Amino acid sequence: MQNREIAAIVLAAGYASRMGRLKPLLPLGGGTVVRHTIRSFQHAGITEIIVVLGHRYGDIIPVLEKNHIAWVVNPQYEKGMMGSIRKGVEALREDTRAFFIMPADIPLVRPSTIIHLIKKHSSNPSLVVYPAFKGQRGHPPLIPVYHREGILRWTGTGGLRRYLEAREKACMDVATPDSGVLMDMDTPRDYENILEKSKNMDIPTKEEALAFLMMHQGSNTGVFRHSNVVASVAVEIGTVLNRTGSCLDLRLIEAAGLLHDIAKGQESHAARAASLATEEGFSKVADIVSVHMNIVPDPAGRIGEKEIIYLADKMVHGSEIVSLEKRLNQKIVHFAGNLKAIESVSLRMENAIKIQRDIENIIGKPMGDLFSQLKCAYK
Repeated sequence: MQNREIAAIVLAAGYASRMGRLKPLLPLGGGTVVRHTIRSFQHAGITEIIVVLGHRYGDIIPVLEKNHIAWVVNPQYEKGMMGSIRKGVEALREDTRAFFIMPADIPLVRPSTIIHLIKKHSSNPSLVVYPAFKGQRGHPPLIPVYHREGILRWTGTGGLRRYLEAREKACMDVATPDSGVLMDMDTPRDYENILEKSKNMDIPTKEEALAFLMMHQGSNTGVFRHSNVVASVAVEIGTVLNRTGSCLDLRLIEAAGLLHDIAKGQESHAARAASLATEEGFSKVADIVSVHMNIVPDPAGRIGEKEIIYLADKMVHGSEIVSLEKRLNQKIVHFAGNLKAIESVSLRMENAIKIQRDIENIIGKPMGDLFSQLKCAYK
């Protein structure tokens, strides 16, 4: 959905002296860094995007014009970022009600993060809204347009940061599982890290997955313990299978294991977990967690990430690793007298046993030794 009242000002005017190369035009994601940054806003529905140029602006303009992106030049870019911010603010349309400020060298902010900030602004239109990863503020802030004149007149030191710090009571943080809000690229090493992360944007890192889980289950230590053990068990199973020729994504397995119970306590929590993951752009995780309660094993015995998470979840009771037989007996005792619930649980455990047997056929031996090792590791 397009949003014509929210604008984005992308700052691409600096020297990039520590990088030694023109950062906006460095390759990233099949395009350039500046194009990647712009695309995040476009995917979030932002149509008014203004790029502020300075150093070697003539090299960047063709890229922007090819993609129909508006630009302005700050001829005094060498005096600092605040001048570029003013140039961008001056270029805003009169009907703009809020605007993002984003350095072009922070290119991995997910569109979902921008959408969350816009939603939070809609219910708090007078506040400056920041994304925060693990309690640390990042980019881009979303600034109500009534700050426009204040920014244009600001003559204090410290630039925009100092201007907003002086108005801290009118600011708020929005928690996000997006570490990209903190990832800039001042050095070649920073750039290498961004290139690596950009390869798997639809799978959260372990740090992001834990931050996401904290956002929704922060006070539920039981879910945290269970999810961590399930993730570890699942990764171990995946590792064993990969040694026999499987090509399982261990990072995806770990993330799905950590997030499968992110909506625990809510109705239809598997479907809700998938919805939460989808909203953040974690579509591969969503596909897995959506079936962690009910799955139909592959008739041909093929094992993928979904089957591994399903099995690992059934192998872990609380934070204790148990046999499938013991888990079934626990469930039968728990649902004593409820024949419908026992029938449902029995079917789920039958599916888990089928998956375990399929894994044993692939690795050529019983999972007993692995099971014992896991129990010792997580006692």
